[in-house]
Amino acid sequence: MSAAEGQHQYPALLEWATKELHSLNGISTFLAGRSQAADLPLLDARCSRQHFRLNRTNEGYSVESLSDNSPTYCNGVVLTGIEPIQHGTLIQAGASQFVFLERDDPTVCRSRMLEGVQEQSTQIERRSATENRDRTIFAAASREDENLTLEHNIPLSGQMLIGRDAERVAIHLPHAQVSRVHAQIALHDHFAEVCDLNSANGTYVNGTRITATVKIRQGDRVDIGPYALVFDGKSLRPHSRVDNVELACRSLTRVVKNRDNGQDLIILDNVSLVIRPREFVCLLGPSGSGKSTLLAALSARAPADQGNVTINGEDLYTNFDALKRDIAVVPQKDVLHDLLQLRTALRYTARLRLPPDSTSEEIDSAVADMLKTVSLDSRAGTLIGDLSGGQLKRASVANEIVNKPSLLFLDEATSGLDEQTDAEMMRLFRQIADGGKTVVCVTHTLANVEETCHRIVILADGGKLAFTGTPQEAKKYFGVDRLGSVYQILNSRPAAEWRELFLRHESYQRQIETTFAVDSNIEVPASPKQKQPLPDRLRLAARQTQLLSMRYLTILVADWRSLAMMLGQCVLVAFLIVLLFGDIYAKEFPYDAQQSARIMFLLAISALWFGCNNSAKEIVKERTIYAKERDVNLLAFSYLTSKVLLLGGISLFQVGLLLTIVKLGTGMVCGVGSCLMLFSLALTGVSLGLLISAASKTTDIAVTVVPLVLIPQIILSGSIAEVEGFAKFLSQLFIVAYWGYGGLVASLPPESVEFLNHANWSIWAPCLIIILHAVICLTVAMLVLQNSGSRDAVYGRAVDHWLRMARTKLEETIRSSKTARPQRR
Repeated sequence: MSAAEGQHQYPALLEWATKELHSLNGISTFLAGRSQAADLPLLDARCSRQHFRLNRTNEGYSVESLSDNSPTYCNGVVLTGIEPIQHGTLIQAGASQFVFLERDDPTVCRSRMLEGVQEQSTQIERRSATENRDRTIFAAASREDENLTLEHNIPLSGQMLIGRDAERVAIHLPHAQVSRVHAQIALHDHFAEVCDLNSANGTYVNGTRITATVKIRQGDRVDIGPYALVFDGKSLRPHSRVDNVELACRSLTRVVKNRDNGQDLIILDNVSLVIRPREFVCLLGPSGSGKSTLLAALSARAPADQGNVTINGEDLYTNFDALKRDIAVVPQKDVLHDLLQLRTALRYTARLRLPPDSTSEEIDSAVADMLKTVSLDSRAGTLIGDLSGGQLKRASVANEIVNKPSLLFLDEATSGLDEQTDAEMMRLFRQIADGGKTVVCVTHTLANVEETCHRIVILADGGKLAFTGTPQEAKKYFGVDRLGSVYQILNSRPAAEWRELFLRHESYQRQIETTFAVDSNIEVPASPKQKQPLPDRLRLAARQTQLLSMRYLTILVADWRSLAMMLGQCVLVAFLIVLLFGDIYAKEFPYDAQQSARIMFLLAISALWFGCNNSAKEIVKERTIYAKERDVNLLAFSYLTSKVLLLGGISLFQVGLLLTIVKLGTGMVCGVGSCLMLFSLALTGVSLGLLISAASKTTDIAVTVVPLVLIPQIILSGSIAEVEGFAKFLSQLFIVAYWGYGGLVASLPPESVEFLNHANWSIWAPCLIIILHAVICLTVAMLVLQNSGSRDAVYGRAVDHWLRMARTKLEETIRSSKTARPQRR
């Protein structure tokens, strides 16, 4: 190109990252933003659809900021109106930097000029930091609609505290997921040091939760709540996910085994999507097209076997721990306790998910805001079980967004609702999206999709992407008058053909391929996951155990009928024992030792049954609730401990009442050892019941398993017949009633024991063995809880892969054995 031809490109904008020259020659207005209609499309989630505009006047060119959500910077200063620009002016929008050039400067290399402009911007920032060194740096500023926007840069100087308490910290991050004083950062010559200050939700460096002071260097990313802070050597470049989440997935594939023939079955086939900030997107398609599978893969609750998902450029699967609190999933099944008032349930959820330093006023304010958002403030005092279907769906949404996540997934949230309620819910989801959140919804009802959704994603059979775009574009693409007719059109061609057609379509090229062609500015490889420090885990476990125990006690008191039945059954059993045996001391001396042994056996089995029966349904009936809370920050240890404390207390009260009535009615002598033995049996029964409940998929299965577990306890206890040989080995290994019965008999008066088979027993050894059984049951139950429900992405992937391999190997072994088996003649 000649020099004269090159000059025709000027004036122009030079893009920093790509060194691409955008000519302004002959253009009076030049628009830059995320809108596809912009003269300069900005593929950056931090930019607005119309971000800034260049205007040509008689005096020259000027720049005008058009965004209310994200600022435009002119030479490092926030642009508040219209400013004239000159040769060499630096303009920044999000992470994109541009230099305005009136001419090609032959004396200065273009890259050297850019370096000079960058140094000019750095000097401006340094002067600003010096002038405001004693003032708090606000990384985000609140607006009337409560959306938060980040400033250009956060200069570092010495040691600086980070948190949400503006009066105590130097770097203010005002979000509910950030602790009051969250972390500290100290700047050194060529690096900085970051340490977490016992925050509730942790501080992450490159996706790894830090447990001590960590050095960070240029390019490292620090995640605090919904803020990603990238260290550039002297300052932090913030990228906020607060109401600013772009969700993207590339080549997502999920393969399962076909139960009919054992072959691989693809249920999600190489799906790539981009969902912009503040969009309400619906996943549509016929039954079995993989909508829920795609939703689970996008939310990392059931990761895809291949492909990746990113949130603002950060890989979700490898950074799940750092990002999961900014994601909410509302499942098809409602996940609230029916016996709690709506306000009470939301308050417990807020206390579990928000930092422990949140005051009661902050908790109440968060709950009130969510109730107002879903228009249920007038129903705050209503029992959840008394809410209508639509109100219950609204309550579920409020429960999941009480900690203010920026990404919301809804799985069949409108199923089972009438048409009017469906319309109300869809308008609510659109309102939430317009308020700043990115909302993704699976739905079968298309009546209100066109009116409310920004964009739709249509899947064909086998999880193949058939279309993504606006509802109007979908009707035009498929040649239909109404959206509901799309499903009929999909049946006219094979799913693979629909996918190939859309992959070649201009809409796919514009929406997806152009997005993935640009690398994220904040992508940092994640380090291996590390555990939270032990003191922090202990504090979190203690707090969660207290909150869960209080909530569980509130539920038990509200369900007073069930509580009365628990207490009434022990009175009934005690009355029957007294009715059957009477006063054993009123008979001729010496009294019948066998009668005493039979009473002890009934007491042992009753104590074990009380505990097991009380707890066998308590986990399985809350499985969905547990999985949801586990997705955020719930510890399996805390959840299980809260159950043990309350159910154990009830079972001990039952045993104490039973023992008191039987002792008064029969005159039987019961010492401290007998009481401890019965209490140990009751706690072991609770542990065994919780293990059954944790391992069962449904309440019916748990109820069925209880007698199957208790009947061997009766048969092999040694009370009906003396156990010997292999039966004795099994009894000693698995049957706690064997040890309980023997220990109780050994506690009887000497004149009784000598007639029985447990004369040489000690009561303390069986008691310790029974307690050991309880510990083993609780340990296994906790392992089951940790490995069930929703899992973190990396761990879940490994477990799923291992299970599929084991299942495949087993099926191959069975088939090979059938093939090798000789045929009968």
